Amino acid sequence: YTGLDRAGYAVGAVYSVLMMLPFLLTLKKDNLQKVLIAGVVLVALVSSKRTALLSTVLALVCYFLFDAIISNKRERAKKILKMIGLCIFLGAVMYLVIQKLNLDILDRLNSITEDGGSGRDEIWESVIWGFENSPLSQKLFGHGYHSVAALRGRGQLAHNDYLEILYDYGVVGIFFAMMFVLTLLCRLLKLWKVKSPLFPVYIASMILFIMFSVASYFMVQSLRNMFLIAFLGAIDPAVKSAESTGRGEIPYERSY
Repeated sequence: YTGLDRAGYAVGAVYSVLMMLPFLLTLKKDNLQKVLIAGVVLVALVSSKRTALLSTVLALVCYFLFDAIISNKRERAKKILKMIGLCIFLGAVMYLVIQKLNLDILDRLNSITEDGGSGRDEIWESVIWGFENSPLSQKLFGHGYHSVAALRGRGQLAHNDYLEILYDYGVVGIFFAMMFVLTLLCRLLKLWKVKSPLFPVYIASMILFIMFSVASYFMVQSLRNMFLIAFLGAIDPAVKSAESTGRGEIPYERSY
């Protein structure tokens, strides 16, 4: 699954790699983890996809920051140094790759307000207009699967899961989608409350989830979300344990 967007940038393969990031953050071997994380960042960088790069960097920063915050004083300084070292390493790698390959990612980041997020503002406006001018029955139950693509007339999705679900499945559909997201966010808050070791990797996962669902299409494309959803499912027993005991360990991390 290596689809290209209209500008010729890889989409499917890139997103699949990025959704593996939470698995990599559970690795115990630091050197292997650094190499693989650098690989993920490089994939996001070379793809020139702004959502991919911004969400990956933000997820990594939050992971290492909160990993240091919830650690005991003895481990905190060590983890902060590790975070600083990794940031310097990744920054150097990104700079070299941008220079060597002459990538336009920095220009694309600078133009994000000028091009409306590659035309997302126009797409969102048209979907909202279509929903507002729909009969009550379609507002409640939607227009049917993939109706945004028909509305746009070019097979183009909404690039926002919540607008996509609202238009395709109506108020009823968006209600269930929001309940699912709120359930994940409630679990995140509970993990923070008990300062669980699972919190850093969970917040990194949620950053990827939310950013891609807001600025791209994530929940409505199973090929894009399957690795992240698989990760959330894999650690679900540990998350429930953390909620009840106040700790919780990642159940498979020691097997690496």
